[in-house]
Amino acid sequence: MSRSFAKGFLWGAATAAHQVEGNNLNNDFWQLEHAAAEHGVQFSGDAVDSYHRYPEDMRLLADAGLNAYRFSLEWSRIEPSPGKFSRAQLAPLPPHDRYSYPAGHHAGGDAAPLHPSALVRRKRRVAR
Repeated sequence: MSRSFAKGFLWGAATAAHQVEGNNLNNDFWQLEHAAAEHGVQFSGDAVDSYHRYPEDMRLLADAGLNAYRFSLEWSRIEPSPGKFSRAQLAPLPPHDRYSYPAGHHAGGDAAPLHPSALVRRKRRVAR
């Protein structure tokens, strides 16, 4: 039996920033993996260093024939503490919310990542 895909079907891959960028020292996942180290959780460390090697990663995806790529951004690089944004990290960013967050963002109040004011603050900053 032969199956075909619809015209325009997208073949792609997906990654998560914390798992591929490397050295995301300021996010909530970094804290969790270190807190769980005694239970066998391995540190992400340098990961595959996609933060510095993304041009090569994009080339590999294209060479593999993929025409779609879903990626996340390490928000703790962009907003290392609530309301403090890194200009260096604010290159054109897509307006989505697939981020890990800076350590401490889950403390509550309007700094919590899913608090409405935090979502609005991030969306406005990314849209600039």
